[in-house]
Amino acid sequence: MRRLLALLVSRATLILPCSVAIGLLLPDLAALLRPAITPLVWGLLTVAMIRTDWPGLRRLAAQPVRVLLVFTFLMMGLVFLVAPAVPWLGVPAGLALSVSIMCLCPPITSAPALAPILRLNQPLSLVAAVAGLLLAPLTLPPLALYLLGLDLNISVLDLMARLGGLVGSALIAALLVRRLLGSRRLQDASVSLDGLGMLMLVIFAIAIFDGVTEKFLADPLYVLAFVVGAFAAHAAYQLIAVLCFSWMGRRDALTVGFLAGTRNMGLLLAVLPATAEPALFLYIATAQFPIYIMPTLLRPIYRRLLAQN
Repeated sequence: MRRLLALLVSRATLILPCSVAIGLLLPDLAALLRPAITPLVWGLLTVAMIRTDWPGLRRLAAQPVRVLLVFTFLMMGLVFLVAPAVPWLGVPAGLALSVSIMCLCPPITSAPALAPILRLNQPLSLVAAVAGLLLAPLTLPPLALYLLGLDLNISVLDLMARLGGLVGSALIAALLVRRLLGSRRLQDASVSLDGLGMLMLVIFAIAIFDGVTEKFLADPLYVLAFVVGAFAAHAAYQLIAVLCFSWMGRRDALTVGFLAGTRNMGLLLAVLPATAEPALFLYIATAQFPIYIMPTLLRPIYRRLLAQN
């Protein structure tokens, strides 16, 4: 089992895109795994927090202004640049809602693990991902429901409570595991933990496409619009972030760009009611395409850009 988990980690850039294909090609399997989405989201959060370098986060306090600027942009600033422009794009209302709320979600929890592979700034990725995750219950609900006026069929306090319960319980579980294992055993278990997280990502990637194949067969152009929208948002948010943070240097600017375009929208699947906007659920699924595929495609681009720096 340990070798299998290690193999999953070493072949991550190949396995993750294949997981998306499996979810589309085997809709019955996706439907079977669908009930596991909420436990998987919780498990992924817990593993990510177990593997978080908490002492390293404290060391980043030496650059509080830079970290605060990045966090504020990712969790609050970008949405005010994007939301006013979205209505002018002429996209379906559900897609417009989805690309707006995407700006409010924290960066993906795997960003710190992907950063060294992509030659990006790992400490910056770590602090942005962890801080975004911990503070999302406070920032996402009021901005989404009040400032943007998005109708998610859930109150601000209820959404805050659900997000807070999800993130808070994962944090408590992670801290308990870290305390029980101790630093030495935690280090010994690092490959297994990373492999377990990768395994959960694979299952999540399959399960999240439940119903997408049927929607595509019924209305392919509508679903393709969401796929194109997901890739376009991923690219646009990266470009905006890189331009805004170019003063930090190419490597840090590319890091903020990657974090801006790669958001953990899976959190919403675990806390939103089933009566929320159906288009949002479709977008969360199609947004997995750039999340799972783009790191593989961006790797040589980042390498070339950073080699020129």
